[in-house]
Amino acid sequence: MDALRLTLCAELRRRWRPMLGLALLLGVIGGVVLTAAARAQRTDTAYPRLLRSARAAQLLLISDQHSPAGFYTQLSRLPQLAGLSVASSYDTLLPGPHGPSGTLVETFSSPNDSFGVTGDRVRVLSGRVFDPRDPRAVMIDQQLATREHLHPGSPLRLFVVRRTRPAVPSRPGPG
Repeated sequence: MDALRLTLCAELRRRWRPMLGLALLLGVIGGVVLTAAARAQRTDTAYPRLLRSARAAQLLLISDQHSPAGFYTQLSRLPQLAGLSVASSYDTLLPGPHGPSGTLVETFSSPNDSFGVTGDRVRVLSGRVFDPRDPRAVMIDQQLATREHLHPGSPLRLFVVRRTRPAVPSRPGPG
């Protein structure tokens, strides 16, 4: 037994660099595998976390007729609804040099000031969240801002074509 131990010690003294390199390589590979597993677990939970933070709609009700007076008020009183956002959708055109340009932009407004605030919250990349009490306040996406050379505080002019859908209520999710 002593001879075996002496032989192993002599081999380790002679070849310690390759053994150290192998141990370091195995450690790096193990770290990469553990990091990949942790990222995969985080990615699995990313979309549900996004839906919770945005209070994304769990139900979208599109009415094909004008809603009767008080319809959404009565709908919001249902105990099954945690919250209700109402939005109206319009087709609008961007202005060109001599009138409407023909570029169609879908526009939403919220009669009860809840869409985009309490439900279906958006992430603001530039500027600030609009004031729902200000009828002139709007939020646009980055693509439209770039194309029209707009920045926070710039005026945006639109031509309303027609009302495409009467109202789009959505129920925000939990959170």
